[in-house]
Amino acid sequence: MRLQRGREYCLLPAEQALATDVAQKRWEANRNAGSFRPNKTGTPPVQHERDAVGAEIAFSRLVSEAPSTVPLVCERWVGTVDCVLPDGRQVDVKYTTYEDGCLLVPINSSSRPDVYVLMKGRFPRYYFAGWAPAALLRQDGHVTDRYGKGTCYRFPPEWLEDELI
Repeated sequence: MRLQRGREYCLLPAEQALATDVAQKRWEANRNAGSFRPNKTGTPPVQHERDAVGAEIAFSRLVSEAPSTVPLVCERWVGTVDCVLPDGRQVDVKYTTYEDGCLLVPINSSSRPDVYVLMKGRFPRYYFAGWAPAALLRQDGHVTDRYGKGTCYRFPPEWLEDELI
């Protein structure tokens, strides 16, 4: 597997239907658990979830792995990751619609992957924007709260690795 920055993927109709269904269920689970987080863009919450689930599926397809459906329900589950690479590394996929957007990871996230990936785009079309080892991202020097998402780790796009092997 070799994935380079800029590689695109457009969800197939069946994947779009899956993303829409999972996004609705995820949003309902988060709302019922009281963990709804408004986003700065004003995007409706279900659409925001659909964009996120679509990015997770797109990344899984780019690395030729079927998406895992178990962890897509709620981020609050301990040990949840979005994808496991063929070599066993666990991946948490983040997305942004901003071309110059950063990789942002909530500081209180229960997910403990080996790798964070940034996908850019909007449902149903995404591209791989880079990745960072979790140990490198989760350092005190990368903490910020200026993005309207609460305290988080921030990695600008130019710090991301271009190629995932």
